[in-house]
Amino acid sequence: MVNFVVPCYNEESTIIETIRYLSEMPYPKKEIIAVNDGSIDGTAEVLECLAGQYKESRVIH
Repeated sequence: MVNFVVPCYNEESTIIETIRYLSEMPYPKKEIIAVNDGSIDGTAEVLECLAGQYKESRVIH
């Protein structure tokens, strides 16, 4: 299994593209862990939405 840990601080404008790109990586078993590090923009809300869309992703606050 491959684990991607993505630190996120105020990444609202780019995190969708990042998670999509990682989800398309050709690893049969992968996990995308997005760590929201106290963002003050809409990053947390975007990450929660993405976690529902991509089964291999989860969010840590």
